[in-house]
Amino acid sequence: MLALTLGVALWAGERILPHGPAVEVRAHARQWVWTFTHEGPDGPVETEGVLHIPAGQPVDVLITASDVIHSFWVPQLGGKMDAIPGRQNRLRIAADRPGTYEGLCAEFCGLEHGAMRFEVIAHDPALWPPREGSQ
Repeated sequence: MLALTLGVALWAGERILPHGPAVEVRAHARQWVWTFTHEGPDGPVETEGVLHIPAGQPVDVLITASDVIHSFWVPQLGGKMDAIPGRQNRLRIAADRPGTYEGLCAEFCGLEHGAMRFEVIAHDPALWPPREGSQ
C-alpha cells in the first residue's frame, strides 16, 4: 500500500511541475532591494524592484544574495526560495496570463525587511522580451 501511495504522489507531483524549456531570469537580493536581470532584444536588461517575465511560459528564477539570507516569494505564482550569500538557487514559476503580481522577501533580513517588496510583470508572449524602460 505504501508503494502505491508513493507512486501516486510522485506521479501527481510530476504532473504539476512546468515542463519544457524555461526562460531564465536572475534575482539578486541585498538589504533592502531586489535587482533583476533578463535578456532583452539588445542584450541584458537590469531592473530594480520589477521583474519582467513572459506569461504562459515557465520561468527559472536564479536567486542570489550578497549580504544576509533573504527569501524570494510571489504568492500568486507559488513557491518560495531562499537567497543565500555565496549560493545560487533555482525556482521555477509561471504566470498563466499577463498581469502584475506582488512579490516580497519572506525571510526577516533587517530593519527594513517589511519594505523589501517587488513587482512581477508578466507580459504577453508576443511582446517578450520587453525593451529597457518598458512597463
